[in-house]
Amino acid sequence: MTQRRIGLIRARKLCGHTQESLARALGVEPTTIRNWESGRREPQPAFRPGLAVALGLSLADLDQALTPPETDGVVSERAGEENLQLQAALSATGSGHRVDTSMAASLHDRVRALCDQYDHAPSALLISEAANLHGRLVNLPTQTTDDRARRRLHHAAAEVSILMGQVLWDASARRDQSGPLGYFTSAVHHAEAAAEPDTLALGRIRAGMVTLYGQHRPDRAATQFDQASRDCQAPIAAFALLHAAESFAFANQRAACEAALESAETLAGHVDPADPHAELCSPRTFARMAGSCMLQLDALPDAIRLLNGAWVQRKKSNAIVLSNLAAAHTRQGDLDSAAAHLHLAIDELERTRSGGGMKAAATAARQLRLRGFPRDGEVHDRLISLMAS
Repeated sequence: MTQRRIGLIRARKLCGHTQESLARALGVEPTTIRNWESGRREPQPAFRPGLAVALGLSLADLDQALTPPETDGVVSERAGEENLQLQAALSATGSGHRVDTSMAASLHDRVRALCDQYDHAPSALLISEAANLHGRLVNLPTQTTDDRARRRLHHAAAEVSILMGQVLWDASARRDQSGPLGYFTSAVHHAEAAAEPDTLALGRIRAGMVTLYGQHRPDRAATQFDQASRDCQAPIAAFALLHAAESFAFANQRAACEAALESAETLAGHVDPADPHAELCSPRTFARMAGSCMLQLDALPDAIRLLNGAWVQRKKSNAIVLSNLAAAHTRQGDLDSAAAHLHLAIDELERTRSGGGMKAAATAARQLRLRGFPRDGEVHDRLISLMAS
């Protein structure tokens, strides 16, 4: 029995291609594209490089996109009862009373399953599914007469809006600011409607990140993070304060930075490790954020000590940690260690395609080159290859 290649279909739609336009780009018949997507035929080796270029994927990502749904590590197409419930919910938009709590819960579960993939998959492979769910969810809350279902739908819409903003921000290598901010604003709106203060705070934190890392406005970002730290649970408040500390570090306000770090650490000390948000203020997260602060403040020994305690995580942020370590070693004059950490960062980037990590690695590589490292060409070539793939 053939299986549809959901990843391939998703990648094609993400690039704005129809089956016909992709066929023209590759010089094949539309039936060839349909056969590839339906699983009836396998793209021959000669076609794969051109297909990867047309879809904006590396060959490794193309292989993943061609993986059948059952083994697709990103998101598989749901079947059975869940899809029946989902279709019932979507068809109910013309008669809102049919969207009940069970259907809302099914949609919310699907959003959370997709969110769980964020740290394990390239953002570009998540955008299409996230956009699909976002488009389905944003108007559903107004189409139900069930108050509990409405609140659940608003909550799901808030979470998928945050995810959509994250993957768009990441996939654009943090160049697109207005798009992600629009999604984070939508998340705040839906979280307020759902009366979910934790999700509201997370939406504000993500918006603050765009202000800090994209717009380079640390004073404005610090205000956003401070606002986000109020009226939410301790791990999320601590996460907001860690970012406030980084904002102060970017503004070279050491005393304010250290005060925010201390407040975050105090809050984190009261968090139950079993809390679903505990990772946001775990010792490793604290080390990653505090290490970044010390790097900005040029406290290099502290930065290296802290960052060495953070980089063992296999998360998208790992590439940023390793790149920051490379930058710290470069400033200390230990260029061999800097290059070694940059190679590790690129290893991570080949797996995750993290936009923030890509930017941090490029900055660290530029600093290494300016110091006259004799083998910087190896790092440079790997980065260029990665960016071109």
